[in-house]
Amino acid sequence: MSYKRYLVTYNNIMVLSWSIILWGVLTELVYNARTSYVYDKVRCLLRTTICFSLLRVAHATLGIIKLSPVSALVQVQPKILVFFLLLERIQEVQRYPVVTALVIAWSLTGIIKAIYYSCVLRSSVPPFVFWLKFKFLRGIYPMSLAFEMMTIYSTLPIVKAFGMFSLHLPNPSNCSFNCHNFLVLYMGAYVLHLRRICREMSVQRTKYLARLHDERGRENSNYIISEDEDDYLSVCHKKMEYGSNASKRDTESVNSVGGSSAIHNNKIDSEDYPSNAAFKPYKYHL
Repeated sequence: MSYKRYLVTYNNIMVLSWSIILWGVLTELVYNARTSYVYDKVRCLLRTTICFSLLRVAHATLGIIKLSPVSALVQVQPKILVFFLLLERIQEVQRYPVVTALVIAWSLTGIIKAIYYSCVLRSSVPPFVFWLKFKFLRGIYPMSLAFEMMTIYSTLPIVKAFGMFSLHLPNPSNCSFNCHNFLVLYMGAYVLHLRRICREMSVQRTKYLARLHDERGRENSNYIISEDEDDYLSVCHKKMEYGSNASKRDTESVNSVGGSSAIHNNKIDSEDYPSNAAFKPYKYHL
């Protein structure tokens, strides 16, 4: 049974939900010029959208998408922790400007990722969507993680002062848990998580370009690759095929390929391709 239509519908719903949230935040900022009540305005829909995003874990568990359930849970759990554990329980933090910035970053990230997934399922990724996923999102996603860290940091004094979500001795279970220390360690793990995400996005971009080189290289008369781009994509493909055994000379040749080339003489940039291209790109995890 093919789940393609269901996944396209699911991603379209996510695009619509995050777009409504983003519109609500922007209209509140434009017309009222304040961040105090932004969270209250989008609270219900934000809760529903975050809960709906948990279906991605179910999709990975059932094998509908090429993603491990653990990886899917890692992607969703920061929103679960920040929203349900902190924002919903600590009302003082809801009016902070960083929460407004966090909701905007979440919305942009969710919109871009859902649009990209839908295009991949349709086997047609427009150049603008490709740029959003592998260029624009590389700046927005770290900002989203930074805003999450700032939100957690702003709750630390309240959590510590009132001992929220903590278990102190003595108690019948004879064990203790300090939520303040847990949140501090959790913030430290964000740095490692950010490095992993950036590395995976770079690998995915290399796979995408190598696949493009294989299926729409020289055989397509509508797609003419310049010599520099051909060198770059060939080395990308070789690094994909041989992994860590790629020679040092190939790595140096990647670095020697200069910058982005402008569109001229019927030669297009390595990140561009005909809008009617019908190749089947890789399924990506992010």
